[in-house]
Amino acid sequence: MHKEKGYAPRRDEVFIRTHMSKKGTPLNAETANVIDIHDAIEDHPELLEKSMQQGDILSHVLGKERNGYVRCIGLGPTTGTLGIQGAQNLKSTKLQMVELEAEKAREANELLRDHICEFREDTKAQMDAMMEEMAKLRRMLSKYCWKQQQYAYL
Repeated sequence: MHKEKGYAPRRDEVFIRTHMSKKGTPLNAETANVIDIHDAIEDHPELLEKSMQQGDILSHVLGKERNGYVRCIGLGPTTGTLGIQGAQNLKSTKLQMVELEAEKAREANELLRDHICEFREDTKAQMDAMMEEMAKLRRMLSKYCWKQQQYAYL
């Protein structure tokens, strides 16, 4: 289709081409909304310039896209990945459970980090106190040894 027109076809053009017979009539009663697309194009030509995310002519006529499928795009992209407005971006239950467990693990990790920091601070304070006490004991021992030497010379 893009070779005929010289540009990539819009969704409404793909929809019309795939839902019309070669004679130019809708394939069945369900695809009669092709006529509605032609009417909408005549009534609202400004919608031809809008993208899917902004609400193009096809979404104007057919309504919002269903979650998980985008008409005339295929099964690959979803409404959430294309960023179409008004579409719900639902997550599977397994994904929600995994995200919840990951959040709990992050919180537990943060608590452990806080606990370790507190433990380090307490340990450092105890170490500093012990070092001070050791220095005091060394001074006392040094004085005692000096006095012993003095008495030994007398």
